[in-house]
Amino acid sequence: YGGDVMRLYEAAEHRLEGPQGILARLAACQAYSDPVAKKSFLLVMFAVRSGAWQVEDLERLKVAIDYHIMRIALRSGMVEVQDPALARRLRNREVVSAEVDNAVREAVREACDRLVAASGQQVFDVDNILWMIGRNCCHYDHDPICGDNACWRMEACSLLQGIAYDCPGRCPLDGVCLGSRHADYRALWETTLYTHYY
Repeated sequence: YGGDVMRLYEAAEHRLEGPQGILARLAACQAYSDPVAKKSFLLVMFAVRSGAWQVEDLERLKVAIDYHIMRIALRSGMVEVQDPALARRLRNREVVSAEVDNAVREAVREACDRLVAASGQQVFDVDNILWMIGRNCCHYDHDPICGDNACWRMEACSLLQGIAYDCPGRCPLDGVCLGSRHADYRALWETTLYTHYY
């Protein structure tokens, strides 16, 4: 494509899916070869939101599953870890195989698809809210801001800057998120895998 992403978009005839679609063409590039297509979906979201692209099959767009969204899905109970050995590995932040990582991320993507459908919200908005909660309220650098943990970072919270939310000093999911009520859910972490996908 001569380094021009617009050529890729045109060659895909403005379509996400199919053997000649945007996702397949991006997947041929190593940086976008993630089987769960996190960077690909994120690129499409940015291009569509900026007005640069008008995608024909936009209903095929998915939440871009990264470690922040994975953490929210696991801790909230959106995705239930059935395997006790995997739950232990996630709580201990042990490295997992690419296959396990992909399976967990696929389950999170399916849960996010259901959330988008049930909420009636656009995939852009669901992705943005979950990501901002993961970056602010449920970040890997500090204890989750839920339950007994009052927010101490309202001044720097990009969630509050990004959406209209009258924050009571707790995560918007506090009370409905299983992690806000149960320590075993709160102790779950995203998969640990060192890859170029993120």
